[in-house]
Parts: sequence; structure tokens; C-alpha cells
Amino acid sequence: MKKWRIDDSRDLYNVKGWGVNFFDINEKGHATVHPLKDGGPDIDLYELVQELSLRDVSTPMLLRFPDILDSRIEKINECFNKSRTEYGFNGSYYSIFPIKVNQQRAVLEEIVSHGKKIQHRSRGRFQAGTACGAREHGQPGFADYLQRLQGRGLH
Repeated sequence: MKKWRIDDSRDLYNVKGWGVNFFDINEKGHATVHPLKDGGPDIDLYELVQELSLRDVSTPMLLRFPDILDSRIEKINECFNKSRTEYGFNGSYYSIFPIKVNQQRAVLEEIVSHGKKIQHRSRGRFQAGTACGAREHGQPGFADYLQRLQGRGLH
């Protein structure tokens, strides 16, 4: 029987496919994150959770990496701009970043904030979109929150 290797785990879980060089498995077999892709720190997620546990932060815990969000927004915009040039598209457009799955306020604010930076560099507009905008139980939904942000000039 063949000895299990780190590359076997990478292949089994298709880390290169979904991780897009942001996530990997290190030599200890721990999941790692590289928020700045190739130019930044290599964070061992197991060790990070252990360290946070020593500080009385209990699991489950939510770790956010705004640099990954920023990078994905940049990539969406970069791909669309490349296609615009390739096909000679000169019309206006909205760069849409879907937030259906992750509607947490901090994530939404990071998306809108980074989108505003992109908007200044491009001829289009950036818009964060959500599929759940309906008010539930009399509480404002995220579509309402987006409208308030957009009313402040954050498109």
C-alpha cells in the first residue's frame, strides 16, 4: 500500500482547483491561506485556530480575508475588460459581484468599498447584487442596505 502524501490530499480535495493559489496544504498536512496570493504571508489555519483558542476564542470561528475578496473583484473586472477590448464593446456596463451566499455586513462593505475603487479606474460601474432583498419578519434586507449605501454614492 502506498504511503499517503500531501499531494494526494491536494488532488483528492482539488485544492488547486478551488483554492486559486489562495489556499493550500503545507508540509504538516495543515490547510493554509495566502491572502495576498504569491506575494504575502503563508498562514497555517490549524496553528491560527490553536493560537486563538489560547486567547479564549472558541470554535466555530469565522476568519475573513478581505484581500481575497479584493483580488476576486479585480479578477472579474480584469476578465470583463479584456473581453470588452477583444470584442470592441464600447457600451456601459455594471460589474456584478454576487453575494447570495455570503451576506454578512463586513463582507458586503468590503465588496462595496473595493468596488468603488474599481469604478474610479474603469468606464463602468460596480454593483454588489443579492438575491435576498425581501424584508423578512419586518426587518430590512440586504437589498435595503445596498440601497442605503448606493444613496451615499457607494455604487
